[in-house]
Amino acid sequence: MKKCSRFKHCGFIKKYENTGLYNDLIEIYCKGKKKKECKRRKFNKEKGYSPNDNMLPNGKTGKLK
Repeated sequence: MKKCSRFKHCGFIKKYENTGLYNDLIEIYCKGKKKKECKRRKFNKEKGYSPNDNMLPNGKTGKLK
């Protein structure tokens, strides 16, 4: 499947992609069938700027452990 159009600009991806912490969320929301349900994308579209890097695609807050 094609990646989200915001993938290379997404702060969440930049921060967590290579950590192994949120691989399932990245596969489902950023690369998979739930791209249109991504809360980060919705936030960006509504507010005109990106949410905090710790906001996960499902809208919850994550953190690097």
